[in-house]
Amino acid sequence: MVRTGRGWVEVGGPSHCPNGHELKGNMTRGWVPCACSADVSGHRTWTCQPCQQTIYAPPCLDEFEVGGPHGSARSVPRERDVKIA
Repeated sequence: MVRTGRGWVEVGGPSHCPNGHELKGNMTRGWVPCACSADVSGHRTWTCQPCQQTIYAPPCLDEFEVGGPHGSARSVPRERDVKIA
């Protein structure tokens, strides 16, 4: 996050989902709580609208923990699968 004269702006993030869809204009950004490790309290998410593939940063160590009891166990690309700029 970078502070600008108009507020905070997110920098970086993936440009494409694992299925190759361009995310600019085709995604929902979010955050989900997770307890997959002692160092992680949650994950930044980018969900591709065309295919509903969700990218998590940092990568989740236990895909069934993402989102807690109300979350879904969607495919969780690992760091090697998706490059985040």
